[in-house]
This record gives sequence, structure tokens and C-alpha cells, in this order.
Amino acid sequence: IFKYLYGRASLITASKGYAKFLNVKFNIPVKKLIQVQLGFHPYTLPDRDKALKEVNLESSKRYMLFVGNITEYQGIQNILPSLPLLFNKYVNLNFVLVGDGAFLDKLKSMVIELKINERVIFLPRVSKSKIKYYVASSEIGLSPFSFDRGIKGSISGLKTFDYLFGGLPIVTSEMDDMASLIKEKKWGDILKAGDSEEEIRNKIEVILNNSNNLNNNILDSMKFIHDKFSWDKRFYQIYNSIR
Repeated sequence: IFKYLYGRASLITASKGYAKFLNVKFNIPVKKLIQVQLGFHPYTLPDRDKALKEVNLESSKRYMLFVGNITEYQGIQNILPSLPLLFNKYVNLNFVLVGDGAFLDKLKSMVIELKINERVIFLPRVSKSKIKYYVASSEIGLSPFSFDRGIKGSISGLKTFDYLFGGLPIVTSEMDDMASLIKEKKWGDILKAGDSEEEIRNKIEVILNNSNNLNNNILDSMKFIHDKFSWDKRFYQIYNSIR
């Protein structure tokens, strides 16, 4: 049915990543696709102490963050096996996952099997206005999108903007349509198809060991995100494309 609807549409507005997916998988002509990067609504970022208190996290801990719909394509299952040795080395490090979805029970089972259930914190979905407190409490934002879709740069994630606007270094994958920009701007690191557990762990560890320097670099990205990716910019782009 989606192929039929896409084929009947005169124009289709889609994120950069999904437009690429539609062109390759559904043979939708490029001339029918209006590529619009996902947007972001800027907010005032709380300080860490206030954020930790708001979401009941401990100031003595360090946090890696995932926020979003917990589905297989998010790729969280690909990084979990890398975490036991990381947790052994960084005794105050925890991984916070905020959200729910069809893959939640599978991830919880994996966490128990890996014996890291005391270090991985599953929290329910929260309102958009509350995400900033988890961002401000964390040191790294994780978006390890799965490679199953098979087309690099074909996934667009709002969490990327939450992380960047909050000054978080990012570990994402080549599937992220922001991956090349993240690499270019030195806002984090990129997971590649076939990365071993050790390679994934090393990429996270480099950021953990340099989070202050990376944060200073990323703070400049707040203005970049505001100027380039606000929803106002996106709406004008759509309007100018279809008028």
C-alpha cells in the first residue's frame, strides 16, 4: 500500500535519509522528492545539578544516553556486548535508555544475559520537554542505528539534534544522515558496519576520556543547529519547494 500511495503522490516531502530510502527501495523519482532535513525547536538547557535532580539521577555517576523509540533498527543491541568491559573499567559509568517500543523486552533480556543490568537503566518514555534534563545529565549521546536497512545515510533521527543542541558528543552509525557532518565537525564518532566489540568500545572510550574537550567543541554547535536546523527554516524550505 505504501508503494501505491508513494507512486500516486505528486510530491513527497521526506527527511534526507528517508528520501534516499524511497528512491532506492520504491524507485520514487528524485524529482518527486522534496528533501527536508529534520528540524529542532531550541530550548534553554538546564545546568547539570538541576537536571540530575529533576530526573532523579546521581551526581556521582557518569551517564551515556539513548532517547527514543526502542526498536530493532535503532541498533542498541549492537553496542550492548561492548559494554561489560567498559563498565569494568569505568566503575561509575551507566547507560540510560529513555523510551519504549517493541524491542524493549529483547534488550532487557540481553542486559541480564550480559550481567550488566545494574548499570543499564531503562526508563519510560517522557514528554519532549523533559528530554533536555536527561541530555544535560549525560556525557555521551548514543544513536547506533542498525545497518539492516543497507543504505548509508538513510536514517534521520531527532535525537541527534537533542544531543547536539545539548552539547553531547555523539556515537552514531554510518546509517545516520548526519554522520558525515558529525565526523567533519568532530562532534563524535561513527560506527561502521562490521565494527568489532572492541572497536565499538574504543570509540566510546575515546569520547569518555576526552568528553570535556569534545563538549567545548560541541558547544559551538548550539548556534549552528539553531541557525541551520530550526523548524522555522524547515517550514520555509517546504513552502518554497512546493509553491
